[in-house]
Amino acid sequence: MTIPFLDLQILDEFQLYGYSAYVLMSLISVGLLFDGHPLAPWMEMIRCLVFLGFSIKQPFTIESYWAHTLLFVVRVFHFYSAWIFKKDCIDMFKKMTPLKEKDL
Repeated sequence: MTIPFLDLQILDEFQLYGYSAYVLMSLISVGLLFDGHPLAPWMEMIRCLVFLGFSIKQPFTIESYWAHTLLFVVRVFHFYSAWIFKKDCIDMFKKMTPLKEKDL
């Protein structure tokens, strides 16, 4: 049985490994966030930037207005999330590398 509106494509090896790595990175990032791990802001910021880079670089072949609107909203959410975690990353980096008094 074929469904006429589904145009399924088989992923090549690079895409399959890339998508799998992104899903695994997302799960690890969520786990680190729930645990309060110090690397959580870094992982989440990198994950959001990877999504933004990929979603802008790879064109989507969906012709629906609503799908493009939803994709825009998801991009804005990821950008905002990366922006929020940027502050946490900078604060953590400042704590890891204390300044000497003469550097102030």
